[in-house]
Amino acid sequence: MLDEILECDLRDIQVVLDRSDICEYTTSLTKQPFIPKVGEIIPSRHSHLLAQEFECFAIGDYVAYDSSTSESVFVYAKILAHVTDKEIQLLESTDGGFLAMQYEIAIGQNVSTTAEGYSLYKLVTVADIERDFFEKLDICEVEYKIGKAMHFAWDLSAQERDKIIKRLLLQCCPIKRCEYTSLERKEMTDYIFGIAKSIHGTQDVEKILAPLLQCLRKESQQQEANREIYMYSDIYSSYDGDSIAPPGPNCYPDHQNAERWLMQAEHDYDAAMDDSSSLWTCFKCHQAIEKGLKAARYFAGLGSTTNHDLGSLSRGLTSNISRNAMKLENHLGPNASTRLRYPDRHQSPNIPCDAYGASHASKAKELAGEIMHEISEYKYILC
Repeated sequence: MLDEILECDLRDIQVVLDRSDICEYTTSLTKQPFIPKVGEIIPSRHSHLLAQEFECFAIGDYVAYDSSTSESVFVYAKILAHVTDKEIQLLESTDGGFLAMQYEIAIGQNVSTTAEGYSLYKLVTVADIERDFFEKLDICEVEYKIGKAMHFAWDLSAQERDKIIKRLLLQCCPIKRCEYTSLERKEMTDYIFGIAKSIHGTQDVEKILAPLLQCLRKESQQQEANREIYMYSDIYSSYDGDSIAPPGPNCYPDHQNAERWLMQAEHDYDAAMDDSSSLWTCFKCHQAIEKGLKAARYFAGLGSTTNHDLGSLSRGLTSNISRNAMKLENHLGPNASTRLRYPDRHQSPNIPCDAYGASHASKAKELAGEIMHEISEYKYILC
């Protein structure tokens, strides 16, 4: 590492450090909690900061309130009082009675309303963000809670019922890494459909719920992408672990520039596939992915950058994109954007065309193809 830093151009030192995930050291003597502003709307891109599980809340807790009966609109709120009798709450808590709870909540300065438990969301903490895994619950216990929630939901209006089912389905598609296998998640999803059929008494339920599940899968992917962007911003690091996770950066996608960069990336990639020169194939692959990553950053709202290092460009994007971008950068060598072009980046008497042969070109095309496919999927998720 030290030898590489000493040999590289001063302008490339930060790139080398970024590629090795060596960050500037900063420290704070005290870490303060984040205090939400009651009544403030939570942008949809920050919905990954809301826990989908149904909870029982204490007076004084800050929560997210789903204030809409159709398209979800979340605002910060604060619990003022329990409207449901506390004894009933304790009695029902083991049987999924959290959904039936009613609370008086503050949703603005001197403005309050009554809200049902299923319209309130726990706000995740900084410690939740930093955890690698959610705690894995027993599948039978999960299905028991799902059954209780479904029976409660079916007595409500269609809009309120769908709100609860949406949360149940999102619990089966967690946005963070989880110990549940894909088979277990499918089992939970099938169980929701089975309960709905037994209550509704018709096989048409699957036709009603299947489109909702499909939409929620994409929403879950969007939340996962936004969580990675959020973690890349590191905005939460200055807050205490028990603090509510603060909203992420104001990421506004720039689709117009994203499409321009992606079109050029696709052109460069196609050119790389047709080139007979190993060196130019490698160079064009690097160019294609550099531009493709910049397109992905525009789609994600991460903005522009003049960086040419694929590892640095991929930070904040999905783990698959980042991993393969790093593989391609490492495959082509440190500071590949200049090594592929300039003789003085190689030890004399070697020049770039001596360093890259057919095996380099073949692997570069393989990795570039995977990354371009992943960027296309990322675009679909975010758009």
